Amino acid sequence: MRSAGVADLVIDTNVVIDWYVPGRKEDQAYALAVLRDMIQNPRDRIIVPPHWDTEVGAVLLRAMRAGRIGEAELDAAMDDLANLPVNVLHLLPNFRAVVEAGRHFGCSGYDAAFAAIGYGMQCPVATADRGLRAACQRHGIEVFSPPGWTNGLH
Repeated sequence: MRSAGVADLVIDTNVVIDWYVPGRKEDQAYALAVLRDMIQNPRDRIIVPPHWDTEVGAVLLRAMRAGRIGEAELDAAMDDLANLPVNVLHLLPNFRAVVEAGRHFGCSGYDAAFAAIGYGMQCPVATADRGLRAACQRHGIEVFSPPGWTNGLH
C-alpha cells in the first residue's frame, strides 16, 4: 500500500456539511478553518470512502426539506461539491470488513470507514465528530488541525 503524502487528507462528511448547513458554532468554525487551509494549501488528494457522496447528498437534501437551507443554497452546494477533487477509496470491500473495522475502532461503520482510510493511508482525518475524533486518537490516527486552530473540539 502506498504511503500517503503530507498533503493527503481524509475529510469527514460533517466537515463538508458544515460549510453549507448552519450547525454548532464550534463545528462550523472548524469546518471553515479546514476549508481555508484547503484553499491556501491544496492537497495532493482529498480521500473519502464510497458512502461519502450518498451521505453528503442525503444530509443536504434533509437540511433543505427541514428548512435549514433553501433550494438555491442546495443547488450552490451541489455545484461547489461537484468541483471538489475527491478520491474515493474502497478500503472496506464488504459488510464484514465494515463491521470488523467498527469493532476495531470502536465507532459506527460509517465512521470506521474514515478511520480505516486515515490509518491505512497514514494521513490525517478532518472531522468535528467527537466519536470519530476519539477513535482516531485511540488508534494513533492524526486528527487534522488547521494551522493556527486553537478552538479545540472535544
